[in-house]
Amino acid sequence: MNGLNVYFASKVSDYLGTGKLIFSMTTKIGPTVDVLKETNHIVCEIDDVKDIKDSIIKILNGDYDNIDHTNSEKYSSKNIVKIYDKKVEEMINGKK
Repeated sequence: MNGLNVYFASKVSDYLGTGKLIFSMTTKIGPTVDVLKETNHIVCEIDDVKDIKDSIIKILNGDYDNIDHTNSEKYSSKNIVKIYDKKVEEMINGKK
């Protein structure tokens, strides 16, 4: 794997909206990783078995409860749509 994923799946916004801990196994570079790390969720590289195992043990032991709900709201579906609309408008108007 090259470790890069440029997509941000809309379901991640839905998951953030639940207020529950998100356990993600994904590539190490990309917007999903950035958002989940910023909001203090668990991100494991998809082929890092030790990190996945250690993270599951921490979950089972109750060692994860520091979700950043303030930043989670920043990535709500409603706010993501606003950002997307702004980017589309910029593209239509010839801005980058």
